[in-house]
Amino acid sequence: MPGLSENLKHLYKNFIKYAKYGVVPAKYGENNDLVPENSFYKSVYYIDSVLGPIKDMIVGVNYDSNIPTMCLGRRKKRVDGKEYNLDYANVTNLLLVLYTGFAYLTYLPRKLLSHFEGPDSPKSFVEYANNLQGNAERHGEPVAKFLSLALSCIISAVVWTAALVITPLTWAVDKVSSKLSGARTEEANRLERNAAHV
Repeated sequence: MPGLSENLKHLYKNFIKYAKYGVVPAKYGENNDLVPENSFYKSVYYIDSVLGPIKDMIVGVNYDSNIPTMCLGRRKKRVDGKEYNLDYANVTNLLLVLYTGFAYLTYLPRKLLSHFEGPDSPKSFVEYANNLQGNAERHGEPVAKFLSLALSCIISAVVWTAALVITPLTWAVDKVSSKLSGARTEEANRLERNAAHV
């Protein structure tokens, strides 16, 4: 039996897969169809069926063809969410302002020190500011991706917390339905035996 640390590692990996790709771990059921691994993941799958498209629209979802097919809820393509696009634009604009301010503050000392360094210093303030602004545009996307992933993890945590709340209900419904299914099967077998005797 795996220890607590192994279970937590497995849970963490599944959470990150859900946050990035929107997938829930599954196994083959009685009819060779995919079903969630347990009642908790079944609850996550139910909530994801309702909130997943909203989450995808806000923060986007990645597509990875290497995700095992033993997952439910697999998205068919990558979607850049509205929040990611806004984050990218806003972060890039914020970095442009910050880098331009940094250029204003550091150009004069840099120019004064360049007399000691040699001819490799920027020729003008515009060239110096443009170099820094180019860095802002390059740094904008990774920062936006990080913010989008953080927001995706927060929304995924809300979904998984809600799944924790409804898991006992899902488990109880599964148990009752299996008992009723077993009772129906026994009743059908009894009726078949009685019909065969008549």
